[in-house]
Formats: sequence, structure tokens, C-alpha cells
Amino acid sequence: MTSRLTSKLFVDEVRKTPSMTVHELMTKVTEELNVDFSLKQGYRTLRKVRDTIQGSHDKQYTMLESFCGELRRANPGSTAFVETDVDEDGVSRFRRLYMCLEPIKRGFLAGCRKWIGLDGCFLKGPYGGQLLSAVGMDGDNKMFPLAMSVVGAVRDKLPQVEHRCCVQHLYTNFKQMHRSLVLKDRLWRCARALYMTQFKAEMEMMKQESNNAYAWLDEKDLNTWSMAHFKTGLDCDLLRMEKNRETMSKHEGLLCPAIFDILEKAKKEQCMCICYYADTMKYQICCPFGDQFVVDLRSMTCTCRKWQLGGIPCGHAVAAIYRRRDKPEKNVAPICWKTTYMKSYEPVLNPINGPNL
Repeated sequence: MTSRLTSKLFVDEVRKTPSMTVHELMTKVTEELNVDFSLKQGYRTLRKVRDTIQGSHDKQYTMLESFCGELRRANPGSTAFVETDVDEDGVSRFRRLYMCLEPIKRGFLAGCRKWIGLDGCFLKGPYGGQLLSAVGMDGDNKMFPLAMSVVGAVRDKLPQVEHRCCVQHLYTNFKQMHRSLVLKDRLWRCARALYMTQFKAEMEMMKQESNNAYAWLDEKDLNTWSMAHFKTGLDCDLLRMEKNRETMSKHEGLLCPAIFDILEKAKKEQCMCICYYADTMKYQICCPFGDQFVVDLRSMTCTCRKWQLGGIPCGHAVAAIYRRRDKPEKNVAPICWKTTYMKSYEPVLNPINGPNL
């Protein structure tokens, strides 16, 4: 049984299950055809089947220019281009690709948080390379795709913009030298501390557990991973367009679902707070274990900083809002409202023609 014949017989099976692995394909071939099928044959067959379904990599690269042109035609205002280099033989070689569609730009500006996340992964195709993506965050705390590209050093390009890193990635490097569930918990507690006093206390507890772990963490730029050092006002703490738009349109209520759940949790937390009136819009909040905070409803702030960081009233703020006989929902930042969310997904991505047109 050759891989060429097997690829023709099982192309429909793989088309129905795009994530099928080599071992799953080998099992199907062995069970249905009752023949021996080696791992090498399995890899060859799966590659040929996927070439049949998706087209060869070489052919796909030659179609990128026309693909970008079609994107720009169907969605005017979009940025989509391919850069190539010419080798010694005069042949054009792929260098990089960038895409940011105009409806996505408008949606991001209309209803997303003032935050952009960057990530990347290595491509596993025959030519390798690295895919970088930029994402925003919509009003329901979900990722909002912005652009894909190969770019230079972002910090060099935007030195004045606040930069943050993923704490999960930070922990991946941390655990290579400091393996311990206790230290893992300490790292996350340090990252999630909302104000400086709390952060310093958590760091001191990390130091008591391990001087080396403390020193490793203290060397990192605190402004990139510690919430206590983040700037406030971004209303952010660390898709399918049509599907998201349709799902949210069926949701009832002022707030997005994820925001509603967070606010409900804050309402439960306020039960442990004692609220004292200070002046027209300011309140002193006393909590268990001697913690004490100041809530200013006029400026929509709490000295715990949680309200400013996320745009959603914390338990302390909810206690003050209830004391004023008001509704917490009215004090949530507009970026978290359903109406703002819908503005993000209002622009429509126009369909494009296939390569034969």
C-alpha cells in the first residue's frame, strides 16, 4: 500500500477532521484496509492529503500578493502587503507579510480597551519563520484580533508606551531555577498585589521562602509584571466577528456577561466591609484583619486600585455605592457596557473572491 494511493482514499476523512494526527490516520488505515502501515508512510500520506486539501506551500506563497490585493479591494482602507527580496538568480523570495483590516481598526477604536497585546509563535511548515500577532481586549475581557506581522523590537519603536509582559511566561522562566509550588503561589501573589504596601509585603514573604527567588524576581522590571506598578486608566488587567456580534446581541442587561460575573463577586465581597460616611462622595471602608481603604465615588477610585485598573467597582466601592443607595452597575466604566462592546463588532468584514476570479 503506497502513500499516494492511501492519500487518495483518505482525503475525505482528513477533510472532515483537520486536526487528525499521524497515529490516528495509521489506525484508520490499518483497521479499514487491514494492511501494515509504517510511521514513515503515515507522515508521507498525511502531508500529501493536506497538500491536496490546502494546496502546496510553494503555491500558497506565490498567491500572497494577489490575496493581499483582494483584501484591500474588498475592505478599502485595510493595510495588507507582502515584502520580498530578490536573490542572486533574480528570483523573488518571501521576506515578510503584514495585515490589518480596516473594519478591525474601526472596531478596536470604537469599543476596545486602550491596550494591545503582542505574541508570537514559530511556524512548523517546510520554510519555518515566525508569526507575530497583535490583539486588543473588548469590553467583555475577550481577545480582539488586530493584526499579524513580522516586526522589529517594539520597545525601540514605542519607547513612551507602557509595556507589560505575560506573568505566565515570566513564571515559565522562573520555574527553571526555582521549582516549588509555594514559590509559584508567591510569584502570582506578588504579581496580583494591587497597591504598594501589599506588594512589598508579598515580596518580603517571597524573600523569606527563598533569597535566590526573591533576587531573581527583583531584577525584573516591576512596571511590566506587577499590578501595583501598572498605570491606571486603561480599564484592563492582564474571533469570529459575526459570531461575537450575534451572541452579544442576544444578551440582556447593561453589562457584558464576564463583567456582570465580576461585579456579582464584588457584591458578595462588600458584605465583609463596614462603610463610614466621610463627605458627599467619599467613604472610609474598614475590612477584616485591619485593612482600611478610601473610596471616592466622584472620581470612581478606591485606594486598593482595583476599580481604577479594571473599570469595575471593587467590593469596597460596592459597599460605598450601596451606602449611597445607588446601583453598582451604573458605576462600571462605559468600556464594559454591552453597547460599547457592540460598537467593536459593528464594522463588517467583507468577503473576498477565490484565486480563480
